[in-house]
Amino acid sequence: MNIDKRVIQGSTVLLVLIAIIVGAYVAEFSAKQILSLTVFSLMIIGVLFLWEYKVVIAFSGLALMFIFGLINVHYLIHSANLEIIIFLICMMIIVGFLEERGFFEYMMRFIVYKIGDNAELLISILMLLSGVLSSIVGNITTMLFITTNVLYLTAKYNLSPMPLILMTAFASNVGSAAMLMGNPVSVIVAFRGGLTLSDFIRIAMPIALTALALLVIVNLRMFKGYLYQVRRALRSEGRKSEEESVVKDLDVCIAVFVGLLVGLLLYHKLEEVFNLEKNTLLLGVALLFASICLILDRRSVRDVIEHRVDWYTLSFFIIFFGAVGSLEYTGVSEKIAELLAGVSHERITLIIILTLFTGVLSAFLDNVLAVATMAPVIESLKTLGLEVEPLWWATLFGATFFGNLTIIASASNIVAIGIMERRGYHMELSEWIKYGIPITLVTTLVALGMLCLIYH
Repeated sequence: MNIDKRVIQGSTVLLVLIAIIVGAYVAEFSAKQILSLTVFSLMIIGVLFLWEYKVVIAFSGLALMFIFGLINVHYLIHSANLEIIIFLICMMIIVGFLEERGFFEYMMRFIVYKIGDNAELLISILMLLSGVLSSIVGNITTMLFITTNVLYLTAKYNLSPMPLILMTAFASNVGSAAMLMGNPVSVIVAFRGGLTLSDFIRIAMPIALTALALLVIVNLRMFKGYLYQVRRALRSEGRKSEEESVVKDLDVCIAVFVGLLVGLLLYHKLEEVFNLEKNTLLLGVALLFASICLILDRRSVRDVIEHRVDWYTLSFFIIFFGAVGSLEYTGVSEKIAELLAGVSHERITLIIILTLFTGVLSAFLDNVLAVATMAPVIESLKTLGLEVEPLWWATLFGATFFGNLTIIASASNIVAIGIMERRGYHMELSEWIKYGIPITLVTTLVALGMLCLIYH
């Protein structure tokens, strides 16, 4: 059986590589561009099939890029998204601070106490909470909090965390499209497309909330067996008071948690008031509250930095995002943009094409890179006199909704899986995709349908 599996995987990789090389050659890519695309594709395929060796594969792929002259130090640093890495470090410090004091356990006990043994309501609330919070403070931050809460809940009731992690991650990606600050993708779309927060409330929010509501219903049906396990576990435990959970420094934990949420909600407005560059205060808020947590734990700062921060996952982020610079350095991104710009001028057709193409790129690459690749295409179409506002929304929903298709499609997915792996759990790519496919299809159809109704 193992030999058959390896043969199938090897044959799949070979066919994909041949298709990429032939397609690039037919499209008149240069030799260097074909080599860059091949090495990067090998890197992506390796990560998809051998997720447990993702860091090794990322380092090896980047090494080949430097050896063959497919990237330089400048593009590596430019593409590594160090601001995201710093933000994640800060959030991991804050989450660790709250976790060690029992704050998340307290939250889950409180929610379970109020809901009782209604498993459907409990899981629905967790999914809705994940989606709504993601739209306000970002899906990466939300999944740091939600995943920790889920692990506490499932450990308490001896349940597998994986189905609940999947459900909340799906909801997080869908909900993040509702607001400008929900996802790095939203920020790119807003700035490149000249869209405002009111535009998101007018167009993106109704679509995202409709998709989120449908996602909850679909998840409850797909994970019907798991719901039965949760219901049985809740009933066997009984309805206990939330006061059983003792939280160290509860007032401090609440102040840090609420202050962080308020800061992440208001940072963009404050940037406008003080005329600061975008995301300046996003990092500022994260650094401020991480500093507060470090000051409160000042006697063990080294231990905090070494053990609360998931350096393994962050190393993968830095190298993987940095390797993306190879596509820009060799002109692959620009070449793809030029090819897509001449496909069609019909608005509904372009909405469908951009949604699906951005989605596929996001699923097997990264949704931030996918949107960055599509932005020049949309701007080229604008120079031809076409209305491009609906195309920005198509790009947004393609990137965020297809973020549910694979593990690496969204940074929040990687963060959630990284936290799980540190607790000893492992999820196969096939298990994620098994549930990701129907969720992606349903939510994307909702987005396409509503966009076509709005812009018909």
